[in-house]
Amino acid sequence: MKKILYSLMVMALSIAIVGCGNRASSKQEESPYAGFEYDQESDEDYVIKIPYTDMGNNLVSLPVTINGMGVEMIFDTGASSTTISLQEAQYLAKHGKLEEDDILGVQKFGTADGKTSEGLIIKLKELVIGNKITVSNTYATVVMNQEAPLLLGGSVFTQFREISVDREEHIVKFYKY
Repeated sequence: MKKILYSLMVMALSIAIVGCGNRASSKQEESPYAGFEYDQESDEDYVIKIPYTDMGNNLVSLPVTINGMGVEMIFDTGASSTTISLQEAQYLAKHGKLEEDDILGVQKFGTADGKTSEGLIIKLKELVIGNKITVSNTYATVVMNQEAPLLLGGSVFTQFREISVDREEHIVKFYKY
């Protein structure tokens, strides 16, 4: 069953990208953190402050742009990778913001409920957090669930010395190295 679901996921994403069912093979890529930039206007004391939306249950979301598509992503320090659903990946592909060369392979990952799943690893050409932080050529995992939450995770956070949530000011603080 997993192989069938995985095949359907790859095929659906491939069809959206190039109009055929060709599966991309795993590729070696440059560092996922190449091209990382800071907004110079936010350079005060090596802290970048991004306002967040309180979602309840200690969850916060941040405004993010993925390859030009604006979304809200859950700020998840427990997620080892940034993740998007198959639905967002298909939208990016349909609008020319995700290409066949951006599909890098398959990876197993653990979910919050302790299960193991498989997902596609894709390269995101540009991820912008709150119009202040730009990360170029980073990786994300595409999960098979069409309605999976979008998670901003460890693939972005490793670029900072420290990250903290200021509940009084309703901001996430990103401390530069």
